[in-house]
Amino acid sequence: FNPDYNGEEQYGFSRMQATIRNGRRCSTAVAYLRPALARSNLSVQVNAQTSRVIFDGARATGVEYREGGETKVARAAKEVLLCGGTINSPQLLMLSGIGAPDELNARDIPVKVALPGVGKNLQDHVAALIVYGRNGGGPVQKNLRLDRIALSLAQGAVFGTGFTTDLPGGLIGFLKTPRAANQLPDAQLLFIAGPLGAAPYLPPFKAAFEDTFACRIVVLRPESRGTISLASADPFAHPHIQQ
Repeated sequence: FNPDYNGEEQYGFSRMQATIRNGRRCSTAVAYLRPALARSNLSVQVNAQTSRVIFDGARATGVEYREGGETKVARAAKEVLLCGGTINSPQLLMLSGIGAPDELNARDIPVKVALPGVGKNLQDHVAALIVYGRNGGGPVQKNLRLDRIALSLAQGAVFGTGFTTDLPGGLIGFLKTPRAANQLPDAQLLFIAGPLGAAPYLPPFKAAFEDTFACRIVVLRPESRGTISLASADPFAHPHIQQ
């Protein structure tokens, strides 16, 4: 047993840690974004797709994005911070002309900065989900019956107790396979107490879902290296992911 897998030692089994404040989930949006929305120097655009970074010479000065069928531009006073994640950041760089010249030329994208490393060295945590069927209903199936979950939601909202205040998993493990020897854990186990497609039901109007539980096995330290490449110059087209 490990009381804190984000502490000094990761190895072992633990209760799953979560970002919770006052008995409620505290996401990044709740903790940071929503309190900042009142600032006069912050504007958040939702349902918008960034299409490219705009340049003045070799300097990034803003971004172009599409919202509601219109193409719009957001200008930067000092700098452009690109935070599109593992997939969308290299995709947007390449759409903007930053990447390997031969790959950009193949998509008729003018080269702004020749940077062959963009989209390379992708390291992904490959995972396999093993699902087990239950003989008889488990706690998730039992508590998601419509009349029960309605009462549980009220109990959780008012008193902060009950089924809806817990996670449908709760256990996590970090293990060492034989190849890890005495090094850091290289495999992770995530336990899931119910089916991912679980939803409220109420016989005879809606039958209960098939009850299962699962374990997701994750490779933590992959040795393979993949790439992200453009499928087309269309920012709405999914890029090619080679792992």
